[in-house]
Amino acid sequence: RWSPVYSAPEDPAQLWLVDLQAMTPHEVPLPPDVERVDQVRLSSDGTHLIVRVGPTDIYSPLEDMTYYVCPLGPQGECALERVEPATGPTTYISWLADISGASGRIWYETQALDLSASYILQGDVAAPEAAAVLASFAGDPGWIERISLDGSTLYFTNPARSTMGAIDIGVDPPGAPVEVFPPLTGTGHLTWADDESALLVWNGDGPGGDLHQIALDGASAGPLQTIGSPGHVRRNFDTFTWSADRASILFLSDHEAPDVWQLYAVDSAAPGGPPTRINPPLPKDATLKTLALAGADHVLYALSDPWGGDGYFRARLDTPGAAERVTGDGVQPIGQPVVSADGTRAVHLGEMTPGHSDLFLLDLGGEAPDAAMNLTFWLPLELEVSHFRALGTDVADAVFSVQDGDDFRLYMAPLSPVGAPVRISEDGEAEHSFFVVQP
Repeated sequence: RWSPVYSAPEDPAQLWLVDLQAMTPHEVPLPPDVERVDQVRLSSDGTHLIVRVGPTDIYSPLEDMTYYVCPLGPQGECALERVEPATGPTTYISWLADISGASGRIWYETQALDLSASYILQGDVAAPEAAAVLASFAGDPGWIERISLDGSTLYFTNPARSTMGAIDIGVDPPGAPVEVFPPLTGTGHLTWADDESALLVWNGDGPGGDLHQIALDGASAGPLQTIGSPGHVRRNFDTFTWSADRASILFLSDHEAPDVWQLYAVDSAAPGGPPTRINPPLPKDATLKTLALAGADHVLYALSDPWGGDGYFRARLDTPGAAERVTGDGVQPIGQPVVSADGTRAVHLGEMTPGHSDLFLLDLGGEAPDAAMNLTFWLPLELEVSHFRALGTDVADAVFSVQDGDDFRLYMAPLSPVGAPVRISEDGEAEHSFFVVQP
C-alpha cells in the first residue's frame, strides 16, 4: 500500500509516504539533526519503514551513516527511532537487513571501526540495541543474504558470495551457523528457486565458470551438484535459470567452441548428466547472449550475428535443435525482453535506425509468431525511447520514457488492443525516474 519517497541531497531533507490506494502523500517527520536521506525502503512484509541517513556528502562512508526504523500505522503513521548497534560504540551498523512485523524481530550487520571483525545480529525491533550476536567473523565480513520466506532461516555469504552459511532462527535460542556450500574459487552469483527449495550457484573469475545446484530445506542443504562443463558456463545477466516447471536447468555454455555461447538444458533431477543443446547450429561467428523463459515450453534467446543481424529467437524445450526468429527484419534488439507470464507476448527495446530506439511488441501466442509490431512509430522521429516497464502479468500496457531534447517525457502504450502511445506526463514536467505499481 505504501511507497516511500525522499529528497536528497536537497536542504532540508524530506521524507514522504505515498498511499498507493488513495494516491495521496503525507510527510514523515525526520529528526532535526538529519542532513541527508541516503536510502529508504520498506521491510519485506511492508510493516516497517527503514531509513538510512548520513552527512550531506553523498560519498560519506558507511560508518558515518545512521539507521532509523518505525512501524507503519493504519494511516501511515511513523515515528522514526534511531537504531543503536548492540556490539558497542567501536562498531557501526553496516546493513539493516529486514524487520518482521509478525515476530517483532530485526536483523542487522555491524562492522568494527578498525575492520577487524563483523557481526550478524537478531533482536527485538523495540530494543535493537539489545540484539544477540548470531555469528561473528574476523577478516572478510559476513553478509546477510536473505531471511527465508517463513522466517525460520537466515542465510549469509562472504562479500564475494563464494561460500554460504545458514542459521536456524526458528528455534530459541537460534542454532549455530552451518555451512550451505564450501568456499568456491572466484566470485559467486546466486539464483534462488521461488519457494527457496533449491539454489543455483555460479562461481568463476571470467565470463565462463562453474554452475551448481543445491537442494535446500531451511538450514539443511544437499550436496553441491555440478552442471555442464566446469569453466564453461556463462555468467552475465539472465544466462542460467530453471524452466517454468523446474524440470530443467537452462544455461549458456561455450564447451563446444571457445567464446561461442549456446543454449543447453539438463534434467534438474539429474543435473550431472550430459546437456542437450536447445538452439540449432549457429551461423558463422554468431553467439548467444541472453535467455528468457516464454511460458512452460518455450525459451527466448538473443543471438548476436555479425553477418545475419542480431535478433531474438524462440525455441521449444521439447524439440531441441529448432528455433524461429521473432524480431522483425532490420531490428537490432536491445537488452532483455519482458515476457508475459503465459509466454504469449513480449515487449522489447530495439533499433531500426542506428542510435534511435523504439519499442516493439512480439505476439508469441501461435505456433508461428506474428510479425513484431513497432509500438512507437506514431511518435515524431526526434523522440527516442530510453527505457520502459510493462504493466501486468499479461503485458497489457507498457509505460516508457522518451527523450525529448534534454528532457524526458513519460508515455503509455496500450497493448490490448494495440494503439497509439499517450503522453501521461504534464507540460513542464521532466521525467527523472518512474515506478510501476502492479495491481
